[in-house]
Amino acid sequence: MSRMEMNRRLALALLAALAIAPLAACAGSRAKPVEAAPAPPKPPEEAFAWMPEDGTTLGRAVLGPLRSSTLWPLWERLARERKLESWVALDKVDVVTFGGTGDSEEDASYVVALEGRFSPTELRDLAARDGVAAEAQGLLTVYRRPDGVWTQITPRLIVHGSPDRLERLVARASAGPGAKARETELYKSLAERVGLEQAHAAVIAQDDGTGQGKAKLERRASRLGLGGLTRDAVRLGGGLSVGGTYRATGVEETGDEAQAKAVEGRARSTIDSYANNFVVRMLGASGVLSALRVGSEGRYVTVRGDVPEQELNALLGRLEGAFDFAARTGMRE
Repeated sequence: MSRMEMNRRLALALLAALAIAPLAACAGSRAKPVEAAPAPPKPPEEAFAWMPEDGTTLGRAVLGPLRSSTLWPLWERLARERKLESWVALDKVDVVTFGGTGDSEEDASYVVALEGRFSPTELRDLAARDGVAAEAQGLLTVYRRPDGVWTQITPRLIVHGSPDRLERLVARASAGPGAKARETELYKSLAERVGLEQAHAAVIAQDDGTGQGKAKLERRASRLGLGGLTRDAVRLGGGLSVGGTYRATGVEETGDEAQAKAVEGRARSTIDSYANNFVVRMLGASGVLSALRVGSEGRYVTVRGDVPEQELNALLGRLEGAFDFAARTGMRE
């Protein structure tokens, strides 16, 4: 073989190797698994996920059934008297979930989650109307108003909180799914017993550890002649379902079984006493009170009652008449 022929063959072999090398490299890279990039975090879309885990009060209300109930006009009247307002129109809201601490406007620290039928730009439109600036806070777009901070998570969910909750709301937005409020002792103790996530309206509460909340509760209860029922309370809760029959449930957690038995006895005596009260009988409420069933299990005391809608309507009508009379005659502050 001549030297020229050998050089030609070496050149062809080199060209072939250069052509095959990229293909081999590609084949090798395809054999390696490609790791998908992690999905970017997004704010949770469940109302309970926004509830504070340090809350001493946790509640929920399903507004649709309540709007069609006899109780709704009473709520509207109370809202007018106390000048309660919402930046978001309540007729768009289906469910309200709330949690927080404090028992007065001055020390209230709270979060409210509104589920409803909102525009995708509900808050942005309200902000444009009212001249409220939008702020980018982490994953959230936040609007500050005198009544607190607002942010829209989805067309179905708007979150509102007191100003002191803003930093925690921003942190919660990127913390992933889950609801730490469901892991608290308050939730574990009373949520199922009062139907917190099943009833049309329910609330559970406990003292903040300072004793001030419980002291205020006892003062209010004493004015109603119910002081003996709350003295041993560790946590309290209540639930209400409306319809053809209104079903109410009240639960008190005490320190131990002996305290629960004592509270059960005092509750029975109190109900019997009120049922035989002259004013109560005059208003026709004795039957409602007599229908209440009291029982205890372990350290829990439960009061349950079912009232037909027609009977409740008649009672509320009489109560409203009595309140109007008191207002006209100056008997009511």
